Amino acid sequence: MNVLSDKQHRIFETTLKLIAEHGLHNTPMSLVSKRSGVSTGAIYHHFNGKEHLINELYIYVKQDLIDNIFENVDSNQEFKEKFHRIWSNYFYYLIKNPDILSFIEQCSISPIINEKTRKKAEKFSGPLIEFFENGIKDKQIVDNEIELILAITNGNVVALAKLFISGMLSINQETVNKAINISLKGLSK
Repeated sequence: MNVLSDKQHRIFETTLKLIAEHGLHNTPMSLVSKRSGVSTGAIYHHFNGKEHLINELYIYVKQDLIDNIFENVDSNQEFKEKFHRIWSNYFYYLIKNPDILSFIEQCSISPIINEKTRKKAEKFSGPLIEFFENGIKDKQIVDNEIELILAITNGNVVALAKLFISGMLSINQETVNKAINISLKGLSK
């Protein structure tokens, strides 16, 4: 994980909150400056514009997400145990960071995120891709395109997180475990 200066951290945190509140395209740098307490000049010292800020934040968030998804995942665990831990870590990360969930979803369809940034962010997914490739190789899950497996798994986690964040579903560990088992069953042979 890249170490941020205090100013960069405040800029990123403020930008995440503002994008969750106002949307990606309705968050001007002047508002980031005002709410973060970081002068506009200091923001432009770190980032040459809004697009640069958003792209750097996207990379930072993607790296943080992957780091958290793999927290306490033991390489000696069986595939099913790893899947449970990864899925659970992802879910709890999203519900603890709803602004990040909003940011990722808005960026996924925005042309603000350039191709170079998308490729750089994809590199952080390497451990996740390798995990699923090993699951296919070891015949723990069906042999499908990795993109399809990632999309299905991501969709399940995000949907449950949104239900919880919106208050539409009360969730406890038992509910999370049921969701994980349903998700895994959908990928299993």
